[in-house]
Amino acid sequence: MTNNETDEKKWDPEQFIKIIMPKNKKGGDSNRELDSLIRKLKKILDRFVQISQVKLPKLYTFDLDNFNGSPFYKARFCFAKLKKLQRRLQFHHNVFYSKVTSTISRILYLLQNCDQSKTSFSCDLKALNSFIENEYVKDEKIILTKKKIQILNEYANKKLYLTPTHQNISSENQILSLLNDSLQFAQKECNYCQFSPFDRIFDLYVLNSPLKADFEIVSNKILNSKTRQNERLRRSSFHLPKAMSKSCSCDMLHEIKRPKKHILMLEQYTIDLSEVSNLVETLNSKLNFKSYIKQDKMPLAQIVLTSAITRILFENIYLTDVNLFNEKNIDFSEFEHKCNVIRWASPRNLKISPSIINKNSMDTPFVTLASCSPDLQIATSFLQDLHFLTNPLDIIFSICQSIKCIECFILKSTEENQKNNKGNDPRINAENKTQQAMENNGIIKAKGGSTNYTSKKYDSISFDDFFSVFWPTFSISPASNCLAISSLLLAMVNYPLLPPFDFARFMFTSAVDYTIKVELKELMPHHFIDTAHDPLNIG
Repeated sequence: MTNNETDEKKWDPEQFIKIIMPKNKKGGDSNRELDSLIRKLKKILDRFVQISQVKLPKLYTFDLDNFNGSPFYKARFCFAKLKKLQRRLQFHHNVFYSKVTSTISRILYLLQNCDQSKTSFSCDLKALNSFIENEYVKDEKIILTKKKIQILNEYANKKLYLTPTHQNISSENQILSLLNDSLQFAQKECNYCQFSPFDRIFDLYVLNSPLKADFEIVSNKILNSKTRQNERLRRSSFHLPKAMSKSCSCDMLHEIKRPKKHILMLEQYTIDLSEVSNLVETLNSKLNFKSYIKQDKMPLAQIVLTSAITRILFENIYLTDVNLFNEKNIDFSEFEHKCNVIRWASPRNLKISPSIINKNSMDTPFVTLASCSPDLQIATSFLQDLHFLTNPLDIIFSICQSIKCIECFILKSTEENQKNNKGNDPRINAENKTQQAMENNGIIKAKGGSTNYTSKKYDSISFDDFFSVFWPTFSISPASNCLAISSLLLAMVNYPLLPPFDFARFMFTSAVDYTIKVELKELMPHHFIDTAHDPLNIG
């Protein structure tokens, strides 16, 4: 049964109508009861028609009017995104109540055209009202949109309303001084700097200086360098069978839904970012770095400046071409369906190594295991929040943070399994006691005291072991525009990335690609597959 068929059955008006055989009632009494019921239904219909036309209150408090002077690019992006989400919420609200009014209208039609000489009809108005209220509260699209508005509003109010240290930016010396103060945030190992106080002030400085024209020119050059090529990607022909085992949990049945049959399309293109380095050189020539930045700190200054420039460029690009960060004309339901199946798959079916997952948990759904792990929960949140970001650097850094959390999970789980497996071995227990005694006497360093211990442990994680955990973690709650993000990360050319960032890009794009191509039948428990009736649903 498709989603549309399920939805139609749920809103079937006949479920609210009871057919009662007349019992020694006069025709007039029966007609009066029916007329009274119809009048009540018409009042209910009028009420829901009015509700459907009501404009919903704004759910966000973030506003550009609260900025002193010109709002910077990040603020304008967040405000535009919030307005779009509010419009989407209004749309889902209207769609829901159109179903309500349609159902009530159909009930009225049935009552008004019934033959009272043979049967009498009754409608449980209390049950109808209760059903409508419960369905609105449970509507997934409304819930998800409200959640996105809440998260983005909190992010904008927390990160973007920070009072600047300099309200009026007119001096290059002020910019350079703040740049010098922000060097502490630069991360040399990945050539990246997180959003810092310098970003906000530099953003305002660019907007109110002749540099604004330079940024607009470079933004247009980057957009004009974009060359498109659509590639048709095959979809899995596997869908969930109509009959599912009773042993399947209610949560799993709710999460795993049958998608519409269609072919998933991904936009493939290249985008030349060589102009970013050219703009950095332009800024270097216009700003007198040497007067404020020590020579040995210049590489850090370049990192801070490049990160800030990239943010402004891509936030400006987003305002020009929003489709760069959104899947235009792509139905996300097929990909979302696959993610739902993947996250409910067991570690055994996901081929996660038994050295990572306890043998007693190898048949537990991965999403259940992840809900018990703080590391995987944080990793999931980093990946889920990617749709709030508007530039590849911040996106890749967020993926890096997720990778670190997953590495911690793998290390902790592996060590815990090793301890459990060795706990009953008397020889190993004796070795542990000897090692502990040597550590206490200072003969050898304890593991926790070794500066190289962590890195050695991370190096010991194989790619297959890591990806087998990263992939289902990604599928738990993927960003709503993860396909567009993957396309953007693959499209970047002439923008060198250091190994940590290059690895993060590779992991994310591989997870998206593997999700698209995976055969879901390989991940499903055998008792899910109805072998008696077209298990692959391709007949």
